[in-house]
Amino acid sequence: MSKFILRRVGQSFVLLLFISMLLYVVLNLVPGGPFDMLKLSNPRITQSHIDRLNALLDLDKPLLPGQYCPVVTGVKQECRFDVGRYVRWLGKVVQGDFGKSWTMKTGTAVNGMIAGRVGYTLLLMVLSTFFAIIIAVPIGIYSAVHQYSKLDYFVTALAFFGQSMPTFWTGLMAISIFSVGLDIFPTGGVRTSGSSGDIIEAISRILSFGTAYPAMAGQEGQVILDGLLHVALPCLVLTFYNLAGWSRYTRSSMLEVLRQDYMRTARAKGLSERVVIIKHGLRNALIPLVTIIALTIPGLFGGALITETIFSWPGMGRMLVEGIENVDWPVVQGILVITAFLVVFSNLLADIMYAVVDPRISYS
Repeated sequence: MSKFILRRVGQSFVLLLFISMLLYVVLNLVPGGPFDMLKLSNPRITQSHIDRLNALLDLDKPLLPGQYCPVVTGVKQECRFDVGRYVRWLGKVVQGDFGKSWTMKTGTAVNGMIAGRVGYTLLLMVLSTFFAIIIAVPIGIYSAVHQYSKLDYFVTALAFFGQSMPTFWTGLMAISIFSVGLDIFPTGGVRTSGSSGDIIEAISRILSFGTAYPAMAGQEGQVILDGLLHVALPCLVLTFYNLAGWSRYTRSSMLEVLRQDYMRTARAKGLSERVVIIKHGLRNALIPLVTIIALTIPGLFGGALITETIFSWPGMGRMLVEGIENVDWPVVQGILVITAFLVVFSNLLADIMYAVVDPRISYS
């Protein structure tokens, strides 16, 4: 097992290096730059001003290692070797520095911007994933055990509907029904206007034993309840989306397990049907689901782009959209690199979990 893990870690390192280079080069080859809108909005800004601003951000340097021939006031200077913007950026990333924002919060460290958003994404994604798992697995098992029953047909139809409907549509329908029609939940945002704080700040205050956010003293419970009302609709949309697919995976895997010889042997031993299903069937049926759940880890931190945008939820997904809209490549690169790392890590974690769930699987 240890040799397998070391080999996979080495492969993952090479893969991440390739992904980071691809992301950096592709993003920086996109037409336009952070100062294009500045030039359009102010006719007094000349190309020489833009060139000086690009030089401040190292945008005048080559992307990859190679010859660099600077141009100063229209005059080409002596060429020299330059390690390239990618190598300099990668060196900072290895140290945990994703650079500074260009346009969203000019000069602000991307690390701090990401840290300020990741709590909101974790709250939304962990809640939706938790509810999807605890609902999808029992439904999938029941549908498999009672194949072709009325409930099985209903769950199958619901799963197909949930997987075929895009989240932007279900999100808008949820707002239309529960916010506009029934007036139960807010349409979006993270807190009610005029509130002394939001749910993440309240949780931070509780975890810091009252040292953080002193203005919220005595109002933590009220703020948390208000935050739960705001997170309810986006959580509902994401839960429904994940629930549809995961219930089908559980059902399909469970149907295959139920036909195995060892299930008939377990029944022949006189074990109750519940013990046979849970102890002997479920453990083997969970193997495909382990892969699906492990691959949701990147989403826990990366967020849901469409859902967060529709509900104005200030998470990582919405931040990524804002970074693209504002041509803020350091922000976009930081989020994408973190997501890529989590994708590679979750695949490695899934392989290890296989051996935990099913003792028949071993790596030598």
